[in-house]
Amino acid sequence: MKRIGAVAVVGVLALAGGGTSTAQGPPVEAFPAPGTKAAQRGTEVSLRGITPAAIGAVEVTGSRSGVHAGQILPHSDGSGASFVPDRDFRPGERVTVRTDLNVSGTEAGDYRFTILRGEFETGTRGADKRVPPARRGTYHAYRSDPTLRAPRLVVDRRRAGRAPGYLVMNTGWDDARPRPEGALIATDDGEPVFFRRRTAERKLFDVAVQDYKGQQVLTYWEGRFAAGWGYGEYVMLDSAYREIARIGALGGYRADIHDMQLTPEGTALVLAYNRVERDLRPWGGRRGGEILDNVIQEIDLETGRLLFEWHSLDHVKLGESRDRPRGPDAWDYFHMNAVDVAPDGDLLVSARNTCALYEIDRTSGAVHWTLGGRRSDFPMDRSTRFCRQHDARWISENELTVFDNHIDSPADGGESRAIKLRVDERRERVRLLRGYKHPAGPAAPNKGGARLQANGNMLVAWGAIPMITEFTRTGRIVLNARFAGATDGSYRAQRAAWVGRPATAPKVAAETGDAGVRAWASWNGATEVARWELLGGATPETLAPVGSAPRDGFETSLTAPGAFSYVAIRALDASGMVLGTSVAVQPG
Repeated sequence: MKRIGAVAVVGVLALAGGGTSTAQGPPVEAFPAPGTKAAQRGTEVSLRGITPAAIGAVEVTGSRSGVHAGQILPHSDGSGASFVPDRDFRPGERVTVRTDLNVSGTEAGDYRFTILRGEFETGTRGADKRVPPARRGTYHAYRSDPTLRAPRLVVDRRRAGRAPGYLVMNTGWDDARPRPEGALIATDDGEPVFFRRRTAERKLFDVAVQDYKGQQVLTYWEGRFAAGWGYGEYVMLDSAYREIARIGALGGYRADIHDMQLTPEGTALVLAYNRVERDLRPWGGRRGGEILDNVIQEIDLETGRLLFEWHSLDHVKLGESRDRPRGPDAWDYFHMNAVDVAPDGDLLVSARNTCALYEIDRTSGAVHWTLGGRRSDFPMDRSTRFCRQHDARWISENELTVFDNHIDSPADGGESRAIKLRVDERRERVRLLRGYKHPAGPAAPNKGGARLQANGNMLVAWGAIPMITEFTRTGRIVLNARFAGATDGSYRAQRAAWVGRPATAPKVAAETGDAGVRAWASWNGATEVARWELLGGATPETLAPVGSAPRDGFETSLTAPGAFSYVAIRALDASGMVLGTSVAVQPG
């Protein structure tokens, strides 16, 4: 298992001494960017747009810590390298970087950034205490796997015309409401295919099927919640549900709950929330108040090195926020909840608390345009305005989708919707192509997702409203499902043609009755089982087929006449090939 952003990578050469810069060669982008005001103590200095061999002399000096030795470590694409100091910087100091490169935004290749004052917030405030027991009726219980309690998804509408694929989501996040929380893959009839429950120590969030090196992987965030964001890392599982990597933010940040995108270039886009001390009196707050800087990092997964870093406080003015400081709480002025790669390679960012989307230059970090909010570059009419939105995604060169929570406070009576917009960047025009509303008029105060399917359908997760709906192109509902019992829904939902081949063995339970033996078979995460075969015998070594049954949901019941000292079950695919066999058990 590979840990990305948590272990050192072997370097190639030590730094050379500095000198008077002549700023030669092609333009080079540096991260943290020149002028960054809240870099982390453990930050590395990333230089992009130049071959590693052409970087030359780099001198890094802290105003309090002095000159830093380190290594220059190349990026896997050959288009840059990172200077990795051999020790951390000191809180509040200014760091000077001297080079002979043509660094954008600098004079003669030299520049400065500032290290955050104080420690990164890693304490126990808001930590999870326990996982409460689920209420009977809100979950599935299985004879074959008594430890498994999968959430019950009730489907009240299922019609022809649905998009293919399983439903992929996380379930729940609020400890005050008892139910199973975790990663869920389910069929359209509400039957679980795979469920992994969170532990008492670590929450689980933002479950997704993504592509990595040409293969499907299952990713999810794991860590602890704060007040609307989180501190943790992303887990990557292969199709056998084996952990193959953990992706964390670099330099002392910890990955946030809201989004992590794997890119075709073999990189990961990771979000982080960072507390920064600032005088907030101009906005009604305290002199020594706290504000949250939202950070995007692009990380080279092959080397674990930083390729790009963006800070909301360096690019988005505080006056754009729809919120204001509240007492001693950190001001969550921006609240970034989605990042997506645009067709032109730049980044699309959704910020809930400015009610706006931002296109960010993936090379320089500059904001190209703002859509929505107080300073929109596009005129917005009533049909296109959105607020407190989530899950903004490009679907073509000039079209995107958004889950519009459509509220400015939970009590204002707004009606949430999914929308598809056409964005004309050249003419600075935006037009509503389609809006999707539920007949029940749900108003989601937070969370939610909207994903366009390959057949043109729209899959909508209503966030804090415990419901998932699929609409056709014309707005007809072909799937509507809700979570049973007290639950506050899923963060968002996705459809995926996931193929699961668990490394674990199938599970079996059995009992003997007057009519013979009855067994229950299940295999958490297996997607290719078409039929179960029951094996029986006098010893575990002499088992033979005694019965069979087609797969019937997550758990299948099988019977066979006669008495057997030992039984086991065997999973078969559609062609009759054996996929896996359970251990032999003695019937009760």
